[in-house]
Parts: sequence; structure tokens; C-alpha cells
Amino acid sequence: MYNPAMSRIDGVEVFSATVVRAREELGERITQWRRENEDRDVVDVNVLQSSDTSYHCLTIVVWWARRG
Repeated sequence: MYNPAMSRIDGVEVFSATVVRAREELGERITQWRRENEDRDVVDVNVLQSSDTSYHCLTIVVWWARRG
């Protein structure tokens, strides 16, 4: 969990998907974002899941700080 005494937060990136194919590709989307933003350190990650009778939504929230 985020501890403000230990880290600062410069931004947040939210990745979400509701359909099966998009959920299966979510990890690759996050990996691509990490490669494109190597100047950012991940401070915390939250994984959320919600569903109803038709859809299952997976959301991954990445809290990050710039290096340096």
C-alpha cells in the first residue's frame, strides 16, 4: 500500500478491459507502457475486478513516480 512518507506520486495510469480478448492482452499493454516510460518507477499497483451478468471488468491501476 502507498506510504506517503516513503514515496511520492507523480501520476497514475489506468488499464482496464471488459471483453475476454482485451483482458488476455492487458499484461502486454502494461509491459508496452513500461517499455515506453522507462523514466517512471512503479510506486504501487491496485487490481480491481467487477462483474455483472454480461461483463467481467478487470482494472489495473499503476501509481508511478519519475526517477530522479
